[in-house]
Amino acid sequence: MTIKYLKHSEIDKSKWDECILNSVNSLIYVHSFYLDNCTEYGWDALVLDNYEAVMPITFRKKYGIVYLHQPAFLQQGGVFFKTTIDERVVEEFLDEILKRFSFAEINLNYSNQLTELPNIQSKALNNYVLLLNQPYVDIAAKFSSVFLRNLRQAKKHLFIYDKFQTSKVLIDLHVKLYASRFPKVKQKDYRALFTICEALFESNNTILRCACKNGEIYAGIVLLKDEQRIYNIVSSITTKGRKLCANHFLYDSVIKEFSESNLIFDFEGSDIKGIADFYKSMSPLNQKYFSIKFNHLPAFIKLFKK
Repeated sequence: MTIKYLKHSEIDKSKWDECILNSVNSLIYVHSFYLDNCTEYGWDALVLDNYEAVMPITFRKKYGIVYLHQPAFLQQGGVFFKTTIDERVVEEFLDEILKRFSFAEINLNYSNQLTELPNIQSKALNNYVLLLNQPYVDIAAKFSSVFLRNLRQAKKHLFIYDKFQTSKVLIDLHVKLYASRFPKVKQKDYRALFTICEALFESNNTILRCACKNGEIYAGIVLLKDEQRIYNIVSSITTKGRKLCANHFLYDSVIKEFSESNLIFDFEGSDIKGIADFYKSMSPLNQKYFSIKFNHLPAFIKLFKK
């Protein structure tokens, strides 16, 4: 068994994508097209043998130091396996990055469950997922009483569940409402997301929905889709929409549209209590994943948080 470090130019992207597409823990974020667009400096890779398992190496550079970084709109990275998930192999991949980098703050994926590892700090993060392989009535029967009450309120306002043909309107709405709350997400990150959404729209893998009334958007959502999941990449709700429970109408409508589809609705979080409570009111599963960090920089370097 050999794990190789490949520079970006050395990666065979056809083999990479074949591994990701067929992996037992496949996620949309680590297809080569997605990585190409959301990484500032490109990306390298760790590859086991002939692409039997792979790990994207997403990095940044600062004052000559190359360090591992989690890009915006790429929730989970880590090790992806073509066949059986092996925790020992995950640890060997992590040993490789410890040898090559002095600082890292990255996320693994839900299947990379960790025991305690020396020299690495880890933290479990919440990610809620809802199975859509049932009739809508069976899924809705598990909604909390609070969600159902708010949904009844929303329906009184006669929202229209509408579709968009471009992601720009909904991404711009998100930027307008929330950009100040997420200063680490830059304009270039939103531009990269727009590029990804528009390209995937051509293959019917971008889903753009809103709760509208009289031509005004009260809540909007940008979803990406692959063979297994629908990903809640960006969602927005206006002040008026929050008062009228527009999000309850919108999420209920999305779930109804894609029920019985054998897809998983991936809420993409959250560890923020209010958002987590909203997601939990739809009775999803919590598919936790790990964030890892290590800092082995010399003590005199003060560029990074400890």
